[in-house]
Amino acid sequence: MNYIALAFLLVLLLLIYFRVAVKVKIFDTPNLRSSHGQLTIRGGGIVFPLSIIVWFFWENNVYLLFTSGLVLISVVSFIDDIHSISAAKRLVFQILAAFLLLYQIPYFESNILVGALALIVCVGWINSFNFMDGINGITALYSLVSLSTFYFLNSTYLIIEPDFIEFVIISGLVFSYFNVRKTASTFAGDIGSVSMAFILTFLLLSFVMATNNWYYILFFLVYGIDAGVTVCERLLRGENIFKPHRTHLYQYLANEKGIPHIRVALIYAGTQLITNVLLVFFFPAEREYSLLVIAGIIFLAVCLYLLLKRRTILSLS
Repeated sequence: MNYIALAFLLVLLLLIYFRVAVKVKIFDTPNLRSSHGQLTIRGGGIVFPLSIIVWFFWENNVYLLFTSGLVLISVVSFIDDIHSISAAKRLVFQILAAFLLLYQIPYFESNILVGALALIVCVGWINSFNFMDGINGITALYSLVSLSTFYFLNSTYLIIEPDFIEFVIISGLVFSYFNVRKTASTFAGDIGSVSMAFILTFLLLSFVMATNNWYYILFFLVYGIDAGVTVCERLLRGENIFKPHRTHLYQYLANEKGIPHIRVALIYAGTQLITNVLLVFFFPAEREYSLLVIAGIIFLAVCLYLLLKRRTILSLS
């Protein structure tokens, strides 16, 4: 009953947000680089941090540092949804928020070098996840796959408060109702994609540090490969990676080839789900040369990605 009440509360808050957004014109206006063709409310992903704020007070201030970082990065991202903020300013707040996240995980308190490296990776992943939020359903479905995987693992290891993940899953389902459709009622916006990336980062690092199983970083393989390779390609072309573009593989598939957005989103989420199932059941933590195996898997995934992207682009010419 508590979860049903939470779902109704989040739906109500989102509907209120829609009314406010319409009045103050928080819209995603289509342009030549957009993957949509109509005016759409931006920032529906506000339900993600709201679910954590509700959970935070429900559980009497558990994960104070993490929640503080989430609120900080969500507020900055929401401001950026309304009035564009420079990449440098966003980066400063992202680093501060990531520092709070890492300090919530005890291991990083005593290991400065690993903590610094994790900080860089954390900020990089947050921005990469944000880059991938470009078509209907992709953020919602991919996030639900990741959250469900962590929830399954947590049923065995009990590393995270169980209802923490449950609250976020409910927010993902609520957002999906309004976003996973041919014509979305709302987009996640920076507040949605950045806050969800922040939450997933916390879950990933918590599980990796607690179990010493580095295979878990491959839970983000699909997004990581598309975002990482595309950023490298754009840097080699001398482009500003923070400027909008349509050169991710999912964008070629949805925009140029005309495959329905939800189908593309399902392909990405489904591929990651299959990967996660294989990792959970066939790659135990205590495995010799695990980092070499991870590097090999990433190398093969990059090769496959480049092949698929090249064939997709050639099919358009």
